[in-house]
Amino acid sequence: MLINLFLHNPIKYKDIEKYQYGTLFCISIYSLYTIKYADDYKFLSDIMLWFLSCETFFIPYYRLDTIIHHLLGIGFIYYPRIYSIPLKQITPHFITFTSVETSSIFLSTSYFLKEKIKKHKENKIYQYSFAVSNILLISTFLKFRIYDFISKIIFNKDFYNDMIIKNTNSHIYLYSTTVSFFLLNSYWFGKMLAVAYKMIQ
Repeated sequence: MLINLFLHNPIKYKDIEKYQYGTLFCISIYSLYTIKYADDYKFLSDIMLWFLSCETFFIPYYRLDTIIHHLLGIGFIYYPRIYSIPLKQITPHFITFTSVETSSIFLSTSYFLKEKIKKHKENKIYQYSFAVSNILLISTFLKFRIYDFISKIIFNKDFYNDMIIKNTNSHIYLYSTTVSFFLLNSYWFGKMLAVAYKMIQ
């Protein structure tokens, strides 16, 4: 972890992992609340930027894909700030991007249920709940990170019209960030399907 470069006594990831998932769960819930009931996207954008920036220092090096995800997320959030694009002008696109955190809710619940199963292996409630959480994780991942991202971002002409600033290199920034984010999510989705296939064999 990058944070250990600045600490005299290194932190073990296993000691802080539960706090990361707990924070992720809370931020994901707040993201959905903001989308459905609030209208302060600037504050939500600040929170997500803070979370991604801070957590990047606490991710172990072997989780390189997560580090890349956070850097891409930071890049996506910074984009409208760099090119002075008001969030109100790109609200539908911001909502699509933020909605991907729906799957993070079930990623978190699956983590905590898995930890519970380790301690209570005979408890069927935890096992069934873990299975339901994983199904919801895969379903929401497919819906928000794959299908919606393809239809509302990748192949949406309005997205590029609203986001690209003429006479700048913004298109390079936008294309590289957006496509890389989608490819990473596709990679993760493939891994989830592979794990799910092994579990039902």
